[in-house]
Amino acid sequence: MPPPDELACGEQCGTTPELSRIGELVAFGPDAEVGECPLEALDGFGELAHATRLVSGPSSVKSVKKRLVQNCVWRRPAPAFSVVVVHATAMKPCQCGSGLPFSRCHGDPRNEFARVQAVREAESVAMLFPSVRLQGEEVDAFAERAAAAYPDEDPPADVLDEGLALVAESERRRLVDDWAEPHTDRWRSLTETAADHDAVERAVVKGALRAAIAERQASPHSLVEVLEDGRLRRSPLAALAVVVPPLFVWSRDEAAAAEVAAAHSKPRKRSGVVEGVAYALMTFAHIARTRLLARRLASELPIVELPEASNILSSACDEVERDADAARAATAALLIAYVEQLRASETANELL
Repeated sequence: MPPPDELACGEQCGTTPELSRIGELVAFGPDAEVGECPLEALDGFGELAHATRLVSGPSSVKSVKKRLVQNCVWRRPAPAFSVVVVHATAMKPCQCGSGLPFSRCHGDPRNEFARVQAVREAESVAMLFPSVRLQGEEVDAFAERAAAAYPDEDPPADVLDEGLALVAESERRRLVDDWAEPHTDRWRSLTETAADHDAVERAVVKGALRAAIAERQASPHSLVEVLEDGRLRRSPLAALAVVVPPLFVWSRDEAAAAEVAAAHSKPRKRSGVVEGVAYALMTFAHIARTRLLARRLASELPIVELPEASNILSSACDEVERDADAARAATAALLIAYVEQLRASETANELL
């Protein structure tokens, strides 16, 4: 077994009962119980699922985004385990090989490993919940500069410290409270396990700064390259969902709700079912995030060596910007892409 500090961290991001219920309603209940938004058919969702699986491998995702998502761990709202390591539960033997139950080994809050992991979890909050974002012109300008200086890697610690110094205390308080208040059980679990309330709050703010930079970094050409063969020429919104990271629009809880629905549907109907969840959960904030990301992508185009892919994506970005229905459809497509990525990740984990 690897030493404790090298143990892989498994994602156990639970979803709230309300969101799980929406997924179940879409999978089993009549449409009238799901929501008032009509379901709109989108050509190319099948191709989107296929293309998403093609680009779900580790080599195709920008390092900072991949690491922040893959290395994060999460605990279910109730009961709240202290730290989750490779899907271990409290009474199962700890995977470090000690022979002790997880709750008395690396899951024990008195254990330094558990405290460190809790702080790491706090730093991952912003990447799992796109509503957790810093506000302010100074921070926005800093994130733009950092993304330009580090287009495909995580900025060093001293650069992040420079950005954190720009965040006013009132903004730190707003950011933390906006997430902690609706997620009371999770917040209590984090702070109690870390045994350092200030460190957890700082980690949340630091994670939000990292997310702001990651959102502004240029899209990896390896993602865009998948579209160069023109397979999604007739489905530009689906093409957009291949390149734009869905975790910048939808939360991990919302994706988990969609997974519940998808798990109880036939493969051919899975995309349509997830689309139903998307329209049931979609808000103006989701659409605004999609449009903002589309504008940023449009500013990167054209990519000279990828003319066909550039044309497809330019068309999609233009459509999302000028047409409200297209913006909603693109937002739904991103949730479909998120679920497909999660399924691909789960399949890969099962093979390990």
